[in-house]
Amino acid sequence: MRKKAIPAAALALLCFCAACSLSMEFIPAAADPYLSSRPAAALGNLAMSLNNRMLTFAVCFSACLCFALFLRRRETEKPGALFHICCVLIAGVWLSAQGFQYRHRTDILWAPAGQPLKSVLYLIGSLFLLELIGRGLLLFLDSERDLPARGGKLLDAFRRRPLLAYFTAFFLFCLPTWIICYPGYMVVDSYVQLAYYFQIYEFAGQLPPVHTLMIGIPVRIGRALGSGNFGLFLVVCMQMLALCAVSAYLMKTLQDFGAPRWLKLFAFLTVILSPSHIVQAALVSKDTPYSYAVLLFTIELAWLFRLGDDYWKSRFHKLLLAFSIVMSMLVRPNGKYLVYVCALVCLIVLAVRVRRGGARRSLRSALLFFLCPILISLVIAKAVDLRYDVIPGSRREALSLPFQQTARYLRDHGDDVTQEEREKIDAILDFEELPHYYSPMDSSSVKQFYRDETGIKELMTYFGAWLKMGLRHPSTYLDATLNQNYPLFCPWTVWTKERGATYSPRHSHIADPLGLHDVDVADGLEEILRGADRLLCMLPFPGLCVNCAGTTLLLILLCCGAIRRREWEFLLYALPGLVTVGTIFLAPVVDPRFIFPVSYGMPLVVCLYRNGHRARMNAA
Repeated sequence: MRKKAIPAAALALLCFCAACSLSMEFIPAAADPYLSSRPAAALGNLAMSLNNRMLTFAVCFSACLCFALFLRRRETEKPGALFHICCVLIAGVWLSAQGFQYRHRTDILWAPAGQPLKSVLYLIGSLFLLELIGRGLLLFLDSERDLPARGGKLLDAFRRRPLLAYFTAFFLFCLPTWIICYPGYMVVDSYVQLAYYFQIYEFAGQLPPVHTLMIGIPVRIGRALGSGNFGLFLVVCMQMLALCAVSAYLMKTLQDFGAPRWLKLFAFLTVILSPSHIVQAALVSKDTPYSYAVLLFTIELAWLFRLGDDYWKSRFHKLLLAFSIVMSMLVRPNGKYLVYVCALVCLIVLAVRVRRGGARRSLRSALLFFLCPILISLVIAKAVDLRYDVIPGSRREALSLPFQQTARYLRDHGDDVTQEEREKIDAILDFEELPHYYSPMDSSSVKQFYRDETGIKELMTYFGAWLKMGLRHPSTYLDATLNQNYPLFCPWTVWTKERGATYSPRHSHIADPLGLHDVDVADGLEEILRGADRLLCMLPFPGLCVNCAGTTLLLILLCCGAIRRREWEFLLYALPGLVTVGTIFLAPVVDPRFIFPVSYGMPLVVCLYRNGHRARMNAA
């Protein structure tokens, strides 16, 4: 049923607000001494904020108006109440982010001399803009149109032997980076893990011990052959081959699921162009194998609910499901929580289907092939801990958000803390140092003051004080949360996936004994590729693939669309992504590498969303 049209004057006003939100400068403009009244000063501030941006304003206004009129003619379904609620919440985050980007505070939003007027215009405009973009995307995804078929001979090669054809294509595109990055790009955590493995540091469980072995053993093999660099290169080789194999499997799955040509082309170009894939595969980091494991797990969940009982007849699928579960749990600490949640939900869904007359074999097989890999993972992790005398990891990683909120509270309202609350906080954290090391965008600096020797009793008393403080100043806790996490929802934050280096002077005491050093293979070509990576990250495509907000907002939009159509099965496919986004929200910092497990699988999630719509239309 077509919804009631918005009057033309109201539509023009909404487009005006949207154009203002896209083009105005939010920093307070200099006051005009000739404007004495408040309304005149507010309008003057707005005019100064749009100064030298009128061309941008005009283009944005025209584009919004044309697109809104286009949607008025084409749209036939209401987007749903949940969609509107999500748009309101995200618009509020966008408004808060304007203040956080200026001084990490929201005071600027409601300062005198016209800032409240700009805030209201921005909130209305960004809300309307979100609704326009969301409705347009849903309309596009619900359409049955596809790109015209071109390149028939090339497409036939991919249809006949898709796994081999896609693997070969990805391998050829990875080869230049594979050679130029020799022996591989290192991160701080990887150096620390090598120090654990070679007993330069005490082996601690703060970083995943199994992944420590995954990079430590190849480096040991390389040193035995006379080159630590060669051992590191073996790790990169395994990661590159994993990228090619899992990405080829994703493309084959898209083909088998009947994905449109534009979606397959988008997925293919993303792998070969986006630095989030090839550059990440050259980076020795726990996030790289974890991303591939979660992508494989997402693909197998899609096959599980597509094939039903027939899924358990395939040894290939059962092996991949078990492997993805084991790897997800072992290479990152938060992987086990993702597996626990997804396994529990899948088992509940299958149990409900059995009660409604479904086959019991699916439930029994799911119990076996979900629980057994989980138990195997726990046994392997425990065996590694015992073999290498691993010091247990700290629980501080799971408490990043409340620690961040406490630190901001002490910075802004330190005089408001009672002596009893101070003692409870000091039992867990260093009360004196905490506010001085508070960083609005990263809670890593405050986590270091956690006292590992404290027990559950002290932690519970801390949470009692934390709750009382939050009830007194809830806006402070909200600001601390949004200030750290707004990049997860704001797509204008430009992220770059930089190529790194092998050698780090800061970790020379680790690199030198192991024989790890930079090798100048093709410095000129590598600089060209660095510049190309920066350019690609700044472009809408494939830049949004490196952007946390692009993936998060698309996932939320698809879930809203599925709930509107009551396609509850889609939420099972989106569950790994939703759990991952929730984990990032609670993590110490928002970083693009944390969203890669979701962004890698988004083409498949979009395909499943379209398939659900097509199935509903065919049934109707």
